Amino acid sequence: MAARSTPDASSLGAARRVALRLLAPAPLTCAQLHRKLRDRGVHTDVAAQLVDDLQGESLLDDTDYARRWLDRRRAQGYGARRIVAELRERGITAAVAEAALAEEAAEVEWATAVAAATRHTPRLAGVPVERARAKLARHLHNRGFAADTIHRVLATVDLGDE
Repeated sequence: MAARSTPDASSLGAARRVALRLLAPAPLTCAQLHRKLRDRGVHTDVAAQLVDDLQGESLLDDTDYARRWLDRRRAQGYGARRIVAELRERGITAAVAEAALAEEAAEVEWATAVAAATRHTPRLAGVPVERARAKLARHLHNRGFAADTIHRVLATVDLGDE
């Protein structure tokens, strides 16, 4: 059984310079940085060591990345299901993504859904009520809101039905 080799200082130093250039424009997740380093020809062991080192130096933080992503996407009107899926696509573990959501106040999902519905309802003017309800439900579903939240929103939003 072969022992895992320790990356030499020169390859680690060169990879570190590449990593810092990659992190300069915007934060990345650990998985994104690892993948980008591998795409640039950095050996897997060197990339893994570097990611660990940068995490230890607080230059890479998946928890902070998840919180920031959550805040940005909430402001854009997206629901928890979509945000978690996007974080997972970026290499954030389910536990970290769920922990970021757990830190939110309970009413944030509801308030975000109502705001998204309110912004969308003017586009439904003149559409028959049942069709407008279906379109609004699809819109909220595509934005990542759970079915129970969508039903609650549909019960409160005025679509000109009565």
